[in-house]
Amino acid sequence: MSLLKTRPEIRLAIPRVIVPGDSLTARVVLRCSVPVPVDALSIELVGTGVWYTHSQHGRHRNTLDLVRLVGRPLVERTELTVGDHEYAVSFAVPPDAPPSFSGGLLSVEWEFRVRADIPWWPDAKATFVAHVAPRPSSEVVGRPRVFASDTSGPQGTKPYAELSLGEVVSGEALEGTVALSNTEHNDYRAIEFRLTSREKIPSLFSSRTEQHKHGGWKVSLSSPGENELIRFSLKLPSIVPAFETQKLSLSWLLEVRLSLGWALDTTLWIPLEVRTRGTRDRTETSAPLAVGSDRLAQVWRQAGRDTGFNYRDAELSRDSGAARLVIRREHRGRRGLRLLAEARYPDYDLGLRMDDGRLRSRDAAQSELIGSHTDPKLEGLQLEHADDMRLLFSVDDPGTRMRSVAETADRFAAFWFAFETALESLPAPADMLEAVPAFQAAARQLGGELDVASMDIRGSRHEIPFALEVQWDDEGNARMLLEVRPALPIDARWHQRWSDGPRDPLPEGIEPLLEGARSVEIDAEAVRIVFPPCGSEVQPMVDRLEAMLEVGRRLSGQGAGYR
Repeated sequence: MSLLKTRPEIRLAIPRVIVPGDSLTARVVLRCSVPVPVDALSIELVGTGVWYTHSQHGRHRNTLDLVRLVGRPLVERTELTVGDHEYAVSFAVPPDAPPSFSGGLLSVEWEFRVRADIPWWPDAKATFVAHVAPRPSSEVVGRPRVFASDTSGPQGTKPYAELSLGEVVSGEALEGTVALSNTEHNDYRAIEFRLTSREKIPSLFSSRTEQHKHGGWKVSLSSPGENELIRFSLKLPSIVPAFETQKLSLSWLLEVRLSLGWALDTTLWIPLEVRTRGTRDRTETSAPLAVGSDRLAQVWRQAGRDTGFNYRDAELSRDSGAARLVIRREHRGRRGLRLLAEARYPDYDLGLRMDDGRLRSRDAAQSELIGSHTDPKLEGLQLEHADDMRLLFSVDDPGTRMRSVAETADRFAAFWFAFETALESLPAPADMLEAVPAFQAAARQLGGELDVASMDIRGSRHEIPFALEVQWDDEGNARMLLEVRPALPIDARWHQRWSDGPRDPLPEGIEPLLEGARSVEIDAEAVRIVFPPCGSEVQPMVDRLEAMLEVGRRLSGQGAGYR
């Protein structure tokens, strides 16, 4: 257990706001409680485009690195003594780098990744979220333009409008005027404005573009005169300027809709060139204090910036590996509003549970290790639920003050990172220790990866995911699960669940594998066969899984066979 203390604690000091085109310095502090050898230290500043897609297997996170800056202040083995060791790295962010952005289809996320290479031991790693603000626009204002609903001017008695816009500045009022024509022949009732983003991401064959609304305004009309100037002022939200990379892009449009009585509405689409003020300009403007939902949004948005979470749809969220961390508010009846912190992740197969308000697992040694890391991080958090796919905490606070929201986010993140550290060090279950070498050999033979903590082997061959898992029930009884997931949906004629008695027809090649099997399950996604525990005799299970992969290939249309 003492070896777990040989990884240094990582801290990072960075500017609160990073601006493209400027230079910045990141200071890393490695805090060592005992002497630690380090082969190298690297610090990366990464800007990533993120979007989500859906398939029959669920929701998938897609990423594309847009900017990657690397600094290596330490490249030779060094023995770090007890205490703090500080290293500084300077980065020059490209002036055309896209800022942090969260849209309906596309997001841009920035983070610092620090890695200390520890010889003969898992590396010390940490990720810190960075906020990259838009680069302040130059003071040169574009030539004023007039937009018209018809480039040929008014036609007969048809609706017609001309519109001019002032400077488009993020977070400020957009001033403009509208003049309407043919008012005697058209019942103009309102002018509706909608701010729209046009976001482009890669798709299977080329690209995909979607439009998302970011706010709307309405100006009611009452018998406007011919070519009467109608002035409007629209308070724009904080938005980032347009950007474009080779595969991702963001642009802004203002949709102007003329609402007419007894006639089809007329719509103008106006491209916007969004500018941002410099820091000096922003501090010179005094905004009124927000109340209600607007104030809460500001509170939560600022708490997210301070703690590395993203704010969207009244929630704070961030990804940590394959896990999704979310903080939200929930009304609990007479108990009122409370803060909830939830982590969702792929099945760890550790038998995670809540025991007297603390996180524990099935195996005693694993449970002790998890407790030693996570118990000290429970202060201020009440664990309400724990299983192999979800953790839920509550905090007796309505979430209306930035300090309480930020403290909850920091505590939740600290607990999660302690839990992740424990996961990296978990030993095999006590009753499977002797079988570890055999399972390692099986993983190499199958071309998969072995998770020693759960004794599960997972991988993919010919685009067919497979798994060889050791599973335990609530009483601690083990079983073996073999699973393959063909690339195409399995025909309904093979779907079945069998555990005893006569079986329905099976895909060719499955029947010879069922000697000693406890159950079979086939659905649209996978073929699963359950066997008694095998101990160290894992080779028969490997042979069966190899045969199942061949069946999976035929079901995927990769060879002569059937659908």
